[in-house]
Amino acid sequence: MVAPIRERGDKVVRSNPLFLGVDHIGLYSNGKVTGKEIADWYAKTFGLEVSEEPKAFHIPSRRPGEIEVLKEQVYEKCHIAIRVSNFDEACRYLEEKGVELEEPIIVNGVGKVVYLKNPDPTGNRVHLIFRY
Repeated sequence: MVAPIRERGDKVVRSNPLFLGVDHIGLYSNGKVTGKEIADWYAKTFGLEVSEEPKAFHIPSRRPGEIEVLKEQVYEKCHIAIRVSNFDEACRYLEEKGVELEEPIIVNGVGKVVYLKNPDPTGNRVHLIFRY
């Protein structure tokens, strides 16, 4: 999706893409294995590094995007974070398409996040993320 075309004086300008792609996939323990075991499996299997933070393990890729493994089970399925170039415009665009959003969250030192009220067709939670 490319952001809308805007007119400026006698010029037509196309903005940067509004939806930039997958920022991260968030995985949760299912009660049978811990978040650490999940993170360690991805790291060992694919030769990736793991960093630990208070609530999650992060496994960055060599390209943009990462796997986030939360230490506690929050949902049964995973969540997908879509990075956006303009948070307010992305929210407005989705709402105009009839997509309902939850209350936006400010994440200190990171940016803004908003979850879609309804999951994707397979039940995965989806959220937008704008990073400062």
